[in-house]
Amino acid sequence: MELTPLLANLDPDTKQLCDREFNRQLDSTDGIVFIFPGETFQGIKLTSPNEAGLQVLHYFAGLGCPISMARLCVALHPAVGAQWPIMCSSLSLQWFERTVRALDSTVYDPLFSSNYETFVDSSLNGELMAVMDAFSGDLNDDVAALDISLHATKNCVSLFQPRGIFV
Repeated sequence: MELTPLLANLDPDTKQLCDREFNRQLDSTDGIVFIFPGETFQGIKLTSPNEAGLQVLHYFAGLGCPISMARLCVALHPAVGAQWPIMCSSLSLQWFERTVRALDSTVYDPLFSSNYETFVDSSLNGELMAVMDAFSGDLNDDVAALDISLHATKNCVSLFQPRGIFV
């Protein structure tokens, strides 16, 4: 059974609200930043198991929100965190790799990194690190070789740790 259509089956009214949030943020940042760090969206919990929350996370993750990517990969992983309605290791791995790439390209940017600071010591970071441990032998070489991956595995540095301005 294909799980992606189940994740993408977002209620049309909720999708419209998601689109508004996305456009609002892009308008306020000149089209540069989209991060939704909240634990709920329009009354839908994004940090505890429910199908609508999983669908909103999938939608926001698809729009490039690193926080939603991280939450989605954790929610999809069967061995980490709570039991969400849809769980799949291979999708979790795909979203984990996207999360790491997104974080690697944004932790140097103050527009993003200021949002990440609240997640450095969070339960989401702990769960993300557990996912990283679970997938350590399965990561694509390019993801495993990223500075952010190397710092996280060798130095136990949070994936969300802001790195200052990239020079």
